[in-house]
Amino acid sequence: TCVKELQEAHNIYLTILQDLEHAQRDAAAAVRSKNDFLAQMSHEIRTPLNGVLGMLTLALETELTPQQREYLEIASYSADTLLSLINDVLDYSKIEAGRLVLESIDFDLRRAVEEVTESLADHAFTKKVELTPMFSANLPEMVNGDPTRFRQIITNLVGNAIKFTEKGLITTSVKSEQDGDKLNFHFIISDTGIGISPADQEQVFT
Repeated sequence: TCVKELQEAHNIYLTILQDLEHAQRDAAAAVRSKNDFLAQMSHEIRTPLNGVLGMLTLALETELTPQQREYLEIASYSADTLLSLINDVLDYSKIEAGRLVLESIDFDLRRAVEEVTESLADHAFTKKVELTPMFSANLPEMVNGDPTRFRQIITNLVGNAIKFTEKGLITTSVKSEQDGDKLNFHFIISDTGIGISPADQEQVFT
């Protein structure tokens, strides 16, 4: 009887293991399917959205009434924000699928920060918020990295600062310091907004 019970328990154990293996395979297939779908949809949505942004840019270069210009600028900013969100989704799906490849090219670090500031200036101005980039004197002209991802990160941080700042100043400061044969960069986005409560900081920054 004891041997029979042990055999039955062993068979149940093997059945559970097989069920777990099937569940793991199904879960992995579902994740791959989700990532492929996100990547495909993000690409399909970006193409027409880039067309919308291009037409809005051309429209803003024509003669417009102040009200028309205001409406088009709001539409352009909203479309730009949507494109940024889509890029985030695409990057996330690539990271999960292990397919995100960072560029390694030379680019002008100071100019990249200034471009982000310029692209968000109109939105900040409507809230009477001043955007100010600041650079340390020893900042090199060119660095090597991924300028698209870099701009994306700075845009997200400055965009959040604008969102939660009703008046005052937002500063993006870039400092560099020599560490042996390496050069370290520090990027600090500070604002006069409402801030984040200490209770929420750990969760947000995790």
